[in-house]
Amino acid sequence: MEVREFQRELEFFRIKAKNGAEANPPQIHRIRPNKNWPEWQRKVYYVVAEPGDDLRSRVWAVLDTLFILCSIILFVAETEPYFKEKLKDTHSTWYGVFFWGDAICVTFFLFDFILRALVWPNKLDFFKSILNWLDFLAILPFFVMIITNYLTSGPAETGGEEDESLDKGQIVH
Repeated sequence: MEVREFQRELEFFRIKAKNGAEANPPQIHRIRPNKNWPEWQRKVYYVVAEPGDDLRSRVWAVLDTLFILCSIILFVAETEPYFKEKLKDTHSTWYGVFFWGDAICVTFFLFDFILRALVWPNKLDFFKSILNWLDFLAILPFFVMIITNYLTSGPAETGGEEDESLDKGQIVH
């Protein structure tokens, strides 16, 4: 299955094989809409889950790739000694840049995951796919971090009163 996915990616991005010829076209099993599948679901499915030659699916694929690239850059930059030192102070500008950059990327990935889950024709097949589980496991740590930070820091104290909302100050602590 992984080889077929790889071949679909090569075909989608029109990457040629080593000998200069087009990559072998994969045998794509496209899901055919049935009577119970609404038109909007079919359209959204083919944009987010089965990218093809239309402009919407290409834009979505490029946008998805840009968010992946941004997320990787943030992840790698966090390991650099300069940023490691700056990120120790949760009130620094760099901490906010990394936190909110990560938050925006994870929000996009969560939106993409939920959208694919909603429009997937067979929900059981969606949850059987290892790639969807990997997507879920990639999103999960960010929310676990937010919840554990909130639970360990507790409500912020302001002048003796407790504020139980999730404001920016509590999230970045």
